Amino acid sequence: MRRILLIGLAFVVAAGSALADTGCSSATKNAPRTESGSSSRRVTLTGREAVRLFLSTVQRFDHQRTLVLEESVMPDAQSCSSFPEHAGNDLKERLIEVETVFRSMTQAKLTASLFQDLAKELRQISTDNSSLKAVAESATSVAANAAAKMENADVDLCRELAAWEETRWSDAFYNELLNAPFTRFGVDRAGYEKSIRTAALTTTQIQKIGGLQLEEALKIVSVVRYF
Repeated sequence: MRRILLIGLAFVVAAGSALADTGCSSATKNAPRTESGSSSRRVTLTGREAVRLFLSTVQRFDHQRTLVLEESVMPDAQSCSSFPEHAGNDLKERLIEVETVFRSMTQAKLTASLFQDLAKELRQISTDNSSLKAVAESATSVAANAAAKMENADVDLCRELAAWEETRWSDAFYNELLNAPFTRFGVDRAGYEKSIRTAALTTTQIQKIGGLQLEEALKIVSVVRYF
């Protein structure tokens, strides 16, 4: 497992002071730094500040996502005319799996623009922390690209079930449906799965730097899991 290092002794001291919460008046050590080189100065946050800002940004996205999905109708295989009412247990299980995949894709499509906005916000949070940078990079590059693909995806479960029925419920078509985000809509599967693994490796470090509960750290790193 890759060990994530904190960048620079000064940054370590600042993050350590924030975590210790000693109440000392070491303003110079704990104050955010600024980056110059443009007409406006960009504040570089300490590790704890950046983690907390990441968390609040992700929580706001989760709330907005929930509101969107609560008002949305999800695909229902049994409502499709091609749904086999007297299917055997094996086929029924496969139908449930396919329905689950298409519900996930529908959710991805409905929240694609929200996710792309989130990715931009995360990228704009200025921090030297390599763990947070890894999460932001995963969200803004691969996952945001997947969101852009899904935003324009034509997701239609009933149409696909009808096409599957024409193949006599073949194994090949079943496997294609399960992989639809990748085979149908052009998402980079290898890159997407790699981004999830990369973000997951930062969980412990983000939890430690931000003084978070484990579920809070997981909320941050899991944001790249778009599907």
